[in-house]
Amino acid sequence: MYHVRKIYALLAILSAISSLLLSSTSMMVQIYLKDAQVVPIVISSSTSLIFLGLSLGSIFGGKSAQHFPIRRFLSLCYLLGVSSVGILASLPGPIWTLIVVFFHAFFMSCLTPAIMSLVSVSSPIGTQRDKNLSFVSASRSLGWMLGRVLGGVLLAALTYRWSFLVLLLTFLWGIFCLFPLRGHMAIAESGQVTYVLRKSLKNLYIALILRQMGIAGVLSLIFVYMSSFLRINPNIMGLLSALNHGSQVWSMLLFGRFANVIGRRNVFLIGFGLSTFVPLIFLLFPNTYGMAVGFVVLGISFGSLYVGSSTYVGTSSPSDKQVMLFGLLESSRGLGGTIGPLLAGFAIPYLGFHGMFLLMASLLGIGFSLVGSGTRHELLHRGEKSQRRVVSR
Repeated sequence: MYHVRKIYALLAILSAISSLLLSSTSMMVQIYLKDAQVVPIVISSSTSLIFLGLSLGSIFGGKSAQHFPIRRFLSLCYLLGVSSVGILASLPGPIWTLIVVFFHAFFMSCLTPAIMSLVSVSSPIGTQRDKNLSFVSASRSLGWMLGRVLGGVLLAALTYRWSFLVLLLTFLWGIFCLFPLRGHMAIAESGQVTYVLRKSLKNLYIALILRQMGIAGVLSLIFVYMSSFLRINPNIMGLLSALNHGSQVWSMLLFGRFANVIGRRNVFLIGFGLSTFVPLIFLLFPNTYGMAVGFVVLGISFGSLYVGSSTYVGTSSPSDKQVMLFGLLESSRGLGGTIGPLLAGFAIPYLGFHGMFLLMASLLGIGFSLVGSGTRHELLHRGEKSQRRVVSR
């Protein structure tokens, strides 16, 4: 039991580190491209390519993790993802920057399905599984929060070249978190598991695409909006953005404790509903305090949405399918995150920031309506038998 808990902790640390690195890089690239005076559609394309990398990387990771030794697979993906930051330190042109950012997100996202599946299938079904998944999910949000803060601090203190080099040299050590995965690891495998109707899962994935389109569209230009129109300096922007991920941490832990009590569907419905208000808050309160409130609401919405949807998938699917379904969960968000920023970038010249915020809010409203009417409460597991097996990696 101690060994399994140690593995949970190391996987949570690895999730936090990979998210921190991706968070810092994405923020710094967006501001780097702005200072290079490229057009908004190119800046928003960086976010699209990040989410495209997340989508394709999650699918690739979900399929490949089942066929390779887990430590070797995670180590290779982590090293390739971290090493790509070193290329950004050469300050490449806009096109090469976008290419590097895509591959950075691709390799970092390969880690997520494998990590979530390991935690899910090795946890007892019920409240403990919800807590374990929320713990690892919260570590990712903590990494995103710290990454925003670190990105702002680095940009305020150093040049772009040295900021990227500091990220590279600082986070190469995360590879040591994977060393204990060698040898044997005991995990739990459920017996008879009842599927939630496949239509419910399909509607959940489609709603996640729409939700991510709206939120990613807003976030793809939010730093440009705060910098150009609200005159907020990078340090404050990093702190404001960090409120999003800080709120995710405590909301994930909170909803992870009660998801089994109030229902996982109810938990993610709260998240979808709150998401619709985020662009409206940014629109109606264009100041530092409005940005702060918007990021806090965004964090709470994502925390409840992610915990609810991940535990909904984890408890309604057999263990041998979970790595694939977690990969689809991440890739749905990645696909929405790819389309949303492109749509926002095209909308800005015609609608301005106000029109863009309203457009994204409408997409979020459609996603909430779909998931509210197109999903069903998860079926309770009765008479399940939990057995132990040893997996050699």
